[in-house]
Amino acid sequence: MKVYSAAQGRLADIFVGVDVFARGEVVGGKLFWSLLSDFLYVHRPSSPLPFISSFCQGAGTSLYWRGQVDRSWFNLDAQELQPLYYRENLEGEGWLRTQGCPEDAWSGGSSLLVEGLIPSMLTKVCARIFSLQVPLSSRVFVSLIYKPSPGVTVSLELKTTDAKLCTHSGVQDIPILSELWTVEPRRMDCQILDAESLSVPPLPVQSVCVYDVVWLRGADKLHLNTTLRWRYPAQLVRHFLVYWRRVRGPDPRIPSGRLALIGRAYSPLFRVTELAVPEPPGLLELVVEPVSREGFRVPESHWGRRSLSYTEERSDQS
Repeated sequence: MKVYSAAQGRLADIFVGVDVFARGEVVGGKLFWSLLSDFLYVHRPSSPLPFISSFCQGAGTSLYWRGQVDRSWFNLDAQELQPLYYRENLEGEGWLRTQGCPEDAWSGGSSLLVEGLIPSMLTKVCARIFSLQVPLSSRVFVSLIYKPSPGVTVSLELKTTDAKLCTHSGVQDIPILSELWTVEPRRMDCQILDAESLSVPPLPVQSVCVYDVVWLRGADKLHLNTTLRWRYPAQLVRHFLVYWRRVRGPDPRIPSGRLALIGRAYSPLFRVTELAVPEPPGLLELVVEPVSREGFRVPESHWGRRSLSYTEERSDQS
């Protein structure tokens, strides 16, 4: 830090990287960042409400939704805003650190693990999770979902800054701030929502189209491969659920089937691969359900749908 004195007043202009070639003396891992943390400016993400993060890193040993395990996966499109990962020394040889935990999660592939050694002389410690530039509304809803260890009590602290002290442009002071705290004893998930936006009706999925259709037959089964594309505001959705169902088949006495989940999409584009479908002639339906950033279900009348009719191709023989 030879030029530290020259950097006063310009801390926001300091960026630190890692020498991947490891020349000279190497200090790696959390120790490297803990030595620098007191000298670095936190480059705060800037975004409007709602602010939501389940600390998902876009990969994990399992895929979770509302605490339920699905499967192993890897999808960087699902990565959400990451918290502050650090290690802090406490009084009496205690310590506190935060890190990603793929062994347990509420949504996505990982949660935030806060662990440490708290000396008996300390009745409480504060773990920093996020440092943000988020203009608040007059009424906000704050939600924290967590899973505590036995004997540990968790509370949520939200610190705000006056608009005149904020470096974010276009902000204004809020005379009245009403805060509602909701805590559930489960996996970690953090949300800061505009209370007024919760009453805004959801938008429908539009312009669902199907293209690049490929039919394959194998092991006495017919398989569908196709690409789905649709339109929906990206800032309003956490992910999409893609379903299919049989509408009509060669036997009219068989009723329509129920919706069956195909997969999850993190953009308005999804490739259906090797979907086993009934023998032709038939009519099937592909359905797209948006899941809001707050995790709320959208009414089924707002889901996107596209029907696909198919028959068996016959070649003429002379």
